[in-house]
Amino acid sequence: MNRRRALATLGAGAIGTLAGCVAPTALTDETPEDPDWLDGDDLDADRLATTHEEALEAAGSFELFSTATTEYEGETEPSRWLPSQEYEAAFESERGRFSLRQEMTEEGERERFDLYVDGSEAFVRERDGDTDVTDRRSIDEPEAFFGAEFETEATTGVRGVGGWNMRVADRTEVDGDPAVRLAADTFTGDAGIPEEVEEATATMVVTTEGIVRSLEQRWEGSQGEQAASVEVDIAFNQVGSMTIEEPAWVADLRE
Repeated sequence: MNRRRALATLGAGAIGTLAGCVAPTALTDETPEDPDWLDGDDLDADRLATTHEEALEAAGSFELFSTATTEYEGETEPSRWLPSQEYEAAFESERGRFSLRQEMTEEGERERFDLYVDGSEAFVRERDGDTDVTDRRSIDEPEAFFGAEFETEATTGVRGVGGWNMRVADRTEVDGDPAVRLAADTFTGDAGIPEEVEEATATMVVTTEGIVRSLEQRWEGSQGEQAASVEVDIAFNQVGSMTIEEPAWVADLRE
């Protein structure tokens, strides 16, 4: 199972990225002034990434939910591969709380990783098959750790949209906030998996204040000698309203 970079700081492994669903509704009212992360109908990806991160930081809390759905041709998994999985992270700055869940979703897979951070304490639970392993660890510099992980998760997926030819598709709303829907049909970045990209599409919904609410991406191509497809969806929810309750499994580790 891949691990988030957060775990490297705690002496575990490192990363995989992965999001959920936001349902935009068509906007028929007066069109708002174009935000500064648009250049006409084209996306200014660098500006958006900065604006998105700053907006989440000002909000103080959010939830990131991501899914990866992957398929490959043949019976043998490619030597370098991203398994289908769910990834969820949440932050609450006021109480210094951070939670993370990464879980494999392919049939027969029973791998899951949970991390809960409360101030200077981190609680870890890892499942492999029918076995759960838990641990309790201290964080030497909790504010620096929290800030670094907040920044990393806040920009998950967003920093990579510069590889797409994102253009305005229409105007919409998300949870009552005016937003812009963008679409792309060409990818010139590095998808990683698949190695060779033959077809790619993406859509993104961004509030006019610059918060990416959803990003859906699909790549089709080949990994080594095998045909492969990867879909990664990312959503940022409960911006400014996320509260994190302590998981029940943490109680035993506090005793």
